[in-house]
Amino acid sequence: MITRTFFTFCCLIFLSLSVSAQENQSQNIIYLKDGSCLKGTVLNKTEEGDLHLQLFNGSELFLENDLISQVKTETRKQNYLRSGFSQASRGLYYGIHLNFLGANGARQEWEAEARRYGAGAHIVGGYRFNRFIAVGLGLGFDGYGDYFVPVMLDLRGIALKKRISPVYAFQVGYGFPAGGEPDSNGEFVTLEREGGMMIYPSVGIRFETRRNVAFIFDVGAKLQNMTKSRQYNWQWWVDPSIYIDDIWYRSLAFRFGWEF
Repeated sequence: MITRTFFTFCCLIFLSLSVSAQENQSQNIIYLKDGSCLKGTVLNKTEEGDLHLQLFNGSELFLENDLISQVKTETRKQNYLRSGFSQASRGLYYGIHLNFLGANGARQEWEAEARRYGAGAHIVGGYRFNRFIAVGLGLGFDGYGDYFVPVMLDLRGIALKKRISPVYAFQVGYGFPAGGEPDSNGEFVTLEREGGMMIYPSVGIRFETRRNVAFIFDVGAKLQNMTKSRQYNWQWWVDPSIYIDDIWYRSLAFRFGWEF
């Protein structure tokens, strides 16, 4: 019931935001009589039809009316930076992310080693309303010894209109259990795994390219809850005991990815 409610909530948020998305960012396309065209923003238009135009690299030029064939306006989904690189400003986005997870102090009382490492991979997709906020859904796989398939709500944004910019991301969702390694203490047998909430805030850096792809590197804290039922079989002459553990995996997460 909780899982169904969560998914319904995520879908309603995503659909409502997508329907209400509006951004009045536009670009002008000036078609010249020699067959070429220019893209930029018209800063001023004289009574004679001459145009004062700013190109996306920051340069400005003046076009006389007798050189112009047609002027069109279209919605712009990219911010064109002075360096020639482009930055997504509005529209659908997709991402592929790889995670490395590590934690200290994650040792169970019977384990000699306190360090724990894991890895994961996620895909996300959604709608970018502007540079500062994008909303979507994601699906992934994480391994901590116990394995999870998290389904999540994805929030992210870009701080600066620059080639290299700070970014933030926040993901919250539910991690479905997908098996796991045998218990490190051979006296226990895992009977059942139940998933739980997943929370993943992070901050990092985004590197733009000259194409519609960007590279992301960020650092965050990843929390994954689960309930594990285990049976203790050490004393053969005593009836087996069943233990139910409420576990929070708390990991420092390093993430690298591509966004389109």
